[in-house]
Amino acid sequence: MLYRPVRWLSRVSWRSLRSLVTRRPFPRFRLFSARHEDQPWLTRVLEDKWASLYTRHLFAVRTPLSDIKVGRPLTPPAGVDMTLAWRPIKDERVRKLAEEFIPEDVETATAGVANWVSYPDRMRFIVAYFRTYQRVGALYDVPFAAEAAEGLRAEMARGPLPESLPAPMAGRSRRRLYRFDFAPFLEAIPLDPSRK
Repeated sequence: MLYRPVRWLSRVSWRSLRSLVTRRPFPRFRLFSARHEDQPWLTRVLEDKWASLYTRHLFAVRTPLSDIKVGRPLTPPAGVDMTLAWRPIKDERVRKLAEEFIPEDVETATAGVANWVSYPDRMRFIVAYFRTYQRVGALYDVPFAAEAAEGLRAEMARGPLPESLPAPMAGRSRRRLYRFDFAPFLEAIPLDPSRK
């Protein structure tokens, strides 16, 4: 995802113009889906620079508390004791998984991500985030506003949704449109905060 703007600029844009003039198609999907390592050196360098710039300055994760800038060090929210959050993990399977990505030093573990495309760096940040924020109650609140919850309840009360909808334009290629039935998922989520 982070590489697409650079790939479009360096590999696709000028080929699109050439394709329009010559009326010959070109393998656009192959250019977009190729591995980073298989790109020409200039595209690889530009992709690395763009991913690093995007991660450090633009990429943020929205949470109920605030937006977390991924490129900056992870700071604990008010009321979180870091010694309690970073005590040894008791479950052996979870501990082995966390040790794979998290160093023992809390400052190193909560440092900002340099490049979100880097799997070890990304997983280190994700594990550090969950260890830091796992006791914050706001993250476990109902994700819907009261009006949205009422709308969802009303839709669920109408019964199961239709299997498929007819294609809007006859004569064109017919595609089946489906509506996803959210009822089993919404029944598992308590929509009323007072029932907690």
